[in-house]
Amino acid sequence: MKRKSIILLITSFVFLAIVSSLFAQVESKPVSEEKKPVVEEKKATVSEEKKTPVVEEKKPVTEEKKPVVEEKKAPAVEEKKAVAEEKKPVVEEKKAPIPEEKKPTIPEEKKAPVEEKKPTVLVESLEGTVRVQIAGKTEWETLKPGMTLSAGDTISVYARSQVTLKYAEDRTVKINENSMYTIKQLKVTPEAKETTSTLWVGKVNTKIKKLQAAEKFEIHTPVAVCAVRGTDFDVEVAEDKSTKVKVFEGNVGVKEITGLGGEVLVGKGQQSVVKPGVAPTPAEAIPPEKAEVPKPEVAKPEAPGLAEAPAPPEEKKEEKKPAAPAGKKPFNMAGSFGSVTLTDKKTGKQKVYSRLSLMPEIVIGKIGVGLDLNFYFDEDNRLRKEDWDSWDDIPKKIVYVRYGQKRDPLYVFLGGFRAVSIGHGLIMNRYSNMLEFPDVRKLGFELDIDRGKWGFESVITDLNRVDVFGARPYLRPFRLLGINPPVINKLAVGFTSVVDRNPNSDKSVGAFGKDDDWVSVSGLDLDLPVLEKKAFSMLAFADIARLSLGKAYDVGVTTQPKSGGMGYAFGFTGNLLVLFNYRLEYRAVENNFVAGYFDTYYDRDRDTKAWSISPKRKPFKKGPYAELTLNLMNKINFILCYEDYNLDPADYYPAIHSEFVVDPALLFNKYSFSFAFDKRNVRFKRLFKLDENTLVTTQVGYQLGGNVSLIVTNKKTFAYDPVEKKYKSVTRTNIETKLQF
Repeated sequence: MKRKSIILLITSFVFLAIVSSLFAQVESKPVSEEKKPVVEEKKATVSEEKKTPVVEEKKPVTEEKKPVVEEKKAPAVEEKKAVAEEKKPVVEEKKAPIPEEKKPTIPEEKKAPVEEKKPTVLVESLEGTVRVQIAGKTEWETLKPGMTLSAGDTISVYARSQVTLKYAEDRTVKINENSMYTIKQLKVTPEAKETTSTLWVGKVNTKIKKLQAAEKFEIHTPVAVCAVRGTDFDVEVAEDKSTKVKVFEGNVGVKEITGLGGEVLVGKGQQSVVKPGVAPTPAEAIPPEKAEVPKPEVAKPEAPGLAEAPAPPEEKKEEKKPAAPAGKKPFNMAGSFGSVTLTDKKTGKQKVYSRLSLMPEIVIGKIGVGLDLNFYFDEDNRLRKEDWDSWDDIPKKIVYVRYGQKRDPLYVFLGGFRAVSIGHGLIMNRYSNMLEFPDVRKLGFELDIDRGKWGFESVITDLNRVDVFGARPYLRPFRLLGINPPVINKLAVGFTSVVDRNPNSDKSVGAFGKDDDWVSVSGLDLDLPVLEKKAFSMLAFADIARLSLGKAYDVGVTTQPKSGGMGYAFGFTGNLLVLFNYRLEYRAVENNFVAGYFDTYYDRDRDTKAWSISPKRKPFKKGPYAELTLNLMNKINFILCYEDYNLDPADYYPAIHSEFVVDPALLFNKYSFSFAFDKRNVRFKRLFKLDENTLVTTQVGYQLGGNVSLIVTNKKTFAYDPVEKKYKSVTRTNIETKLQF
């Protein structure tokens, strides 16, 4: 019951997190603003109509001609005069029943002025092919110079085309080719002028003189809001919805659509970029070659034909639906083929089958599902149906389900993971719960939330036991305070704690293990993104951590592991060319502290690892650490590490460790393979020389059947032969049978 309650609680928490994230996006849309112009216009019309008849009754009938002559300059005032003159005969002819006649007349006259006085935008100039979808209609029609547009109208600009809209004498917007633009709100009252538009995709250049206090001009995109202070600027929206704002004169306030990270003020000669779910980048100088004010394009001799235009506007709208994350295809798959001997469930006899093993990842938007599918065919090429004839078989074929990617605003992962790190790796570094997959399946869980001002990372390695778990909540103090200093505005302060409440998992457990043999590593950290590019990223960090042990390790002998070891590290970590991850840091650790305690092989070593901790706190070791890892489709992993310390009485450092691991799924789930090369007291002239400081380890596993595996481990060391005056290999081979219960 306790386990079910924990799973139910976590499931509810994930559901609430997803709903809150989606709700925050919905709330951020300024829908209510669209209704304001209608309400305000009606109020203004009613009040004006009540006053107009009293003032205008004495005006001569000849005033009726004024609306025709002066229509372009003051339509609102002249229309009120015309309405007053039309009402005049009614008042004179029916003086007695004025109260009764006014009631039906006022509502009828209210409607016409509201429609006629609606603010419009003039199509000042146009080149090429541009189409418009009038608000309330579904069909598209050709846009022409001199036409007027209203709130709700959408413009689609085709290839090698452009259009300039004139909002007022001092306000123009030029929409470039392959763009889609919607006039969202036009509100003009004596008290205020408010204009809001949406650029769905493409590029616009806006020129506006300085706005008054009661005026507002905004351009929205799918991920950003650009508030104009009076300026000349460009807004560009890419296909992935990322938005770039360049300012040539004046200032523009840029913020993420949900308010994430607050507003960034972009000044003359500066630019800012907003990506989906990410706060705006700090204002930075526009590259010199792009800092010039855009020059007017030379008119082309003839407009391009429809054959050169982009896809129909209707298709562009469909393209705005969420797509697979950058770098992720909707369908990824690895596989293998071979033969295997299986026992027939009905007859008990063994039979040889051909096996096709597929490991696809199906991606739908931000949702990814990893599968492990095995098809067994007999000598007649008939599929073994007993692997597919029950609903109970389906969970066994799902390796994981995820929402989003690591570092996204919301990331949820459920299933088997191969390399999970919390924080910067000083505490949990590349942990895997799949060392014994598929014989042992662990239902791991990750939940990461980044709300810009705060967030957290969390992990449970197995929901069935909840033995190893950890979290890292963090805050970005400058964003919390509403301060936006350059460079350091993304500085984060975090606290990390990872606990194994029962390393000896064969025994029953209590709150922290009945034997009180728990292990905990906790610490504080700082980090700051230095560079965030696809091809190369860099994050600066500084960590401090403490390793604590339960009372079970206090056995009253001098060789017992000592609790309380401290470790410190600072450096850089990031991604290189998508495939590689790197870490460069300087460490300072006490002798009884183990950096990256929860590592890739922790599940294999967890019952004995704490007993290998040093019984002494000193010496205090300092030195560099470097790490480079390669992951190919989560099936082939390579890691190279370099470590050195100043205090080294045993001449162990510098040390190099490299490892190459092939996932059993590529070996028909029948074999396992790993190769490791270790060298200590490294001198680069002797780096590849096989001497007494070299250890080569090869491990091959073979599944005999069921939960029984045969593991062959071959270790080679090298000893100097004074007779032959060369190093000879010393081989030790260990064969063991591994059982899983």
